Amino acid sequence: MAKKNKLRIINYVKDGVVLRSEVAPKPPKRITAKWTQEEIDFLKENFQNLTSREISDQLGRSWESVRGQLKRFKLTVGEELRKVRQASRKGVPSGREGVTKWTDEAINYLKEHHYSKPLPEICEHLGLRYGVVYKKMRALGLNVNPEIALKVRKEGIGRINAEKKAYFASDDFLEKQRNKQLKKRTNSIKQRLINRELSEIQKIQNEIKSAMKKIEKNDALINKLVTEKQNLRADVKRSELRIKAITDKLNSSVQHSEISN
Repeated sequence: MAKKNKLRIINYVKDGVVLRSEVAPKPPKRITAKWTQEEIDFLKENFQNLTSREISDQLGRSWESVRGQLKRFKLTVGEELRKVRQASRKGVPSGREGVTKWTDEAINYLKEHHYSKPLPEICEHLGLRYGVVYKKMRALGLNVNPEIALKVRKEGIGRINAEKKAYFASDDFLEKQRNKQLKKRTNSIKQRLINRELSEIQKIQNEIKSAMKKIEKNDALINKLVTEKQNLRADVKRSELRIKAITDKLNSSVQHSEISN
C-alpha cells in the first residue's frame, strides 16, 4: 500500500493566538548528478588512505553520497589509517604526522631540569604542549618539585584574578552589562504590556459573557411575555365569542316575545 504524503500546516501565531494557517509548499525534489567513471576510479584508488570526509572534499560530493558509493562497491574507508591507530595504541612507532618524537637531547633536558624548573618553562623550551611533556614525565617516573608547582599555581591564580579584575573594570564588560540590563528592562516592559493587553482582553471577554447571560435571560423573559400575550389574546377572543353568543340569544328572545304580543 502506497504511503500517502501528509500535508504540512504552518500556523502563524501571535501572543498565543493563531492568526491564520497555510499549507506549506512541497519541498523541491533533490537533483543528484550521477557519478562519473573518473570519480569512481578515484574512490577505488584512494579509499584505503583517505577518510570519507577527505574524499568528499576532493570530489566535491556530499559525505552521504560518498558513503553510499562505498557501500555500493563494498569498500571500507581508511583501512591503513585504522592499522596505524591500532599500532599506535599498542606502542609500535607509526611515524604518523602529529605524533611527537622524543629525541635523546629532549629527554636528557627533561631529566636534568624537571625538578629545578617550572613545567611551563620546560614546555616552552622544548616547544611541546603541557600534556605531552607531563605524559612523558609520568612514563619516565619523574615528578615535579611541589614548591615550584605551588608557586606556579599561585602565580597563575593571581594572574587569572588580575585579568578577571581588569576585564570586569573594562569598558567592554560595562557596555555588555548595560546592554544586558537594557535588554532585560525592555523585555520586562514588553511583558508588562503584553500582560496588560491580555488582562484587558480577559476583562472584555468577561463583559461579553455577562452580556450574553443577560441577553439569554431577557430572551427567556421575552418568550414568556409573548406566550402570556398570546394566551391573553386567546382569552379575549373567547370572551368576545361568549358575549356575541349571549347577545344573539338576547336578541332572539326579544324578537320572540314581540311576535307573541
